[in-house]
Amino acid sequence: MCVRNEPFIKFSYSDPMRLTVKSIGIVPRSIKKIVLLLVFIPFTLRAENIPVKESLANLIESAVVKTNFDINISRQTSSSLEIDKINGIGVCEPAAKDHVIRLQKTLIRNVSAKQVFSMYGAYIRSSTDGKVLYLDGSSPKFRKIIKGCINLYVRVK
Repeated sequence: MCVRNEPFIKFSYSDPMRLTVKSIGIVPRSIKKIVLLLVFIPFTLRAENIPVKESLANLIESAVVKTNFDINISRQTSSSLEIDKINGIGVCEPAAKDHVIRLQKTLIRNVSAKQVFSMYGAYIRSSTDGKVLYLDGSSPKFRKIIKGCINLYVRVK
């Protein structure tokens, strides 16, 4: 039997409501599930037990591996999450702009991503034909909806 190796992510936390995601290496898929389960045990004991869709976990894992970014997840539901830091820099800081835009583009390339938005723009995938609509963050229409700084938001189908 052949065991396929693939990259996986490590979840760690500094307080009960924040997770840090880091790409840490190559491990067999069977071990990946056990590691993720064991890593979430301390978190679930201190916070709400929120099951995450596999498509969301795979989307974030893939983006972290492709960009080689360290991201901090500040809030999550079963089908969405918010990222407040990339490589230790807050997403609202001007120094993070290029990282935020790059991460957004990487995330929306995955067909399971439905919405990816930040203060710099929004990508929304149509549920009927799968086409992606982009709203520029500097447009007046976008500024009416999004006021000030917001975390990078990701939602899957």
